[in-house]
Amino acid sequence: MTDQLDPAAPLGTATALTVPDHPRIYVACLAAYNNGRLHGAWIDAITPDAIRAGVREMLATSPEPDAEEWA
Repeated sequence: MTDQLDPAAPLGTATALTVPDHPRIYVACLAAYNNGRLHGAWIDAITPDAIRAGVREMLATSPEPDAEEWA
């Protein structure tokens, strides 16, 4: 097993997948999840401040009012 990405395109696609040059994380609203909805966002994990800003933005657009908790 290796952590190197295969540059070949997956079957059924015209081009290879692009890989970001920085880490990204997916964060989700727990209030939405607990009410049967999936609401989240991919956030560039460059700095702690950028992560916090991305989480705040994701929670502000949650379909659940006053969303605070996230995972």
